[in-house]
Amino acid sequence: MKRLLCLLAAGIPVFGTELPPCLSQGTLVSSEMAAGEVGEGVQVLDLRPKADWDKGHLPKSKQLTLADENFTEKVKAMMDPAKPLLIYCRSGRCSPKAAKLLREAGFSHVDELEGGMDAWEQAGRPVER
Repeated sequence: MKRLLCLLAAGIPVFGTELPPCLSQGTLVSSEMAAGEVGEGVQVLDLRPKADWDKGHLPKSKQLTLADENFTEKVKAMMDPAKPLLIYCRSGRCSPKAAKLLREAGFSHVDELEGGMDAWEQAGRPVER
């Protein structure tokens, strides 16, 4: 719903037309927007190592590193490619590569958390342990 409101506010037509590729495939989102997505039940994937995930992660997130063998196949087994997916790493540096791979593997909508877990924590957002 928030995405629809943002599009309307930006003057982008949303009914009867396809969304521009940058919006239909995913975007770089702030911790504030990501918090709304997490609250709306979006799928969440943490790209950091398991040891970092154990120290704290976004609510309802699953963990898998980009370096894992058969990364895209494993993500497909964990997540529904037809549903929106929010991905993040520690600082936001490795999520663009993962987002590109996931889009190429058939994920229809992949958002990246701007600034990664560092930005999430700096904004005082909730962390699960």
